[in-house]
Amino acid sequence: MLNTLLLQIVSGWPEYLATKKVDRDSPMHQLVVDAVPGELRSWTPDPDQFKFVGSDGQGNITLAPWFGVFHRQITETAQDGYYIVYLVSQDLERLVLEIGFGYTQFERVFGKNKKMLQALDVAVVKMQQSCLQMLEDQISSELKSRINSEPIRLADKQNSVHANYEKCGIYSLTYELDALPNEQSLREEFLEFLQLYTVMAESLLLPEVGDYAFEAIKDWEVKEEVAKRQQFHPHPTLKRKKDSNQISTGAIRRHSKRSDKVGRLGEECVYKDEVTLLGAAGRSDLAGKIIWHRQQKENRTPGWDITSFTPDGEIKLIEVKASEGSIHSVSLTPNEWIKAKSEGDSYYIYVVENLIKSPTITELRNPAKYVADGMLEIKISEYELSLRQKMTVER
Repeated sequence: MLNTLLLQIVSGWPEYLATKKVDRDSPMHQLVVDAVPGELRSWTPDPDQFKFVGSDGQGNITLAPWFGVFHRQITETAQDGYYIVYLVSQDLERLVLEIGFGYTQFERVFGKNKKMLQALDVAVVKMQQSCLQMLEDQISSELKSRINSEPIRLADKQNSVHANYEKCGIYSLTYELDALPNEQSLREEFLEFLQLYTVMAESLLLPEVGDYAFEAIKDWEVKEEVAKRQQFHPHPTLKRKKDSNQISTGAIRRHSKRSDKVGRLGEECVYKDEVTLLGAAGRSDLAGKIIWHRQQKENRTPGWDITSFTPDGEIKLIEVKASEGSIHSVSLTPNEWIKAKSEGDSYYIYVVENLIKSPTITELRNPAKYVADGMLEIKISEYELSLRQKMTVER
């Protein structure tokens, strides 16, 4: 029973916390990472849609445990998207059930500063406004009267991690741990939150949380100087996880305004850096001939984003792939892959990482050769099925 499990954890937490390091063999660790998530899974209709997680920390024991339920269409980590989470206050007196989001996706964009906190506040209000009708439709009148839309209270002492999570709650419900409701009530209220969360996750109209972070970015805030430029080396092979047959996070999410803005800013970063490099090499004549195809009235999508040159005058056809964080795979259109194969050494993919805070450019020259040589793998992730009758050719 969740009620009993939570009280066991709370009563034993001070002693466990005093050991400082996470102990995977400890009964407390097993309660947090296995027992509570297992109980929530048993409550959940169609549990395979979700990932159930309990955390007592990463290396060091966290000041208070948390338990998350992640809809696989939205996220499988507390750092991205939005999710259901039970949060225990630092003083071990309160339990908060909330639908909230990870502040890390804002920290990646802005860093740890006042701008990030302001963006969090705006995002919460906009998510609440977007979900208001869903709340009305999915939550009972009795529960609605107790739901809080203000920042929750987790920390008596100032702690940056808990303070940030206090700001990230969209809707929440607070219980006193010494007066928890009975098991049936806990379950019913969890299931109402789960239904609301599911409707949010499956809505085609609700923006992604990360979009709100990028709405707050002004073009002039993007770092104009590239911190590092390097040649590509294949990333280490990733060990396959037990649930690797599941759809990857975000794989079936709709196209985002954020991706359009990131793409444009990434291309602008590369364009300016190419001009700077050629100018520094004494080839201002070539710098003046660089083409940023997005800005052209004609030939805007030749299969790459920027036509540039080496200092020796060799042509470079550059496809830009940019992100506010790290990149371990890129998506190419059929036209881009066709051009990559046909143009060979003239075709480059420029991978721009940490775009907002400290842009780095990795140059991948002739990606088709890496695939042909078996060093990289390309997967077809989408097929287009025409709904028009196939034309027959008379012979």
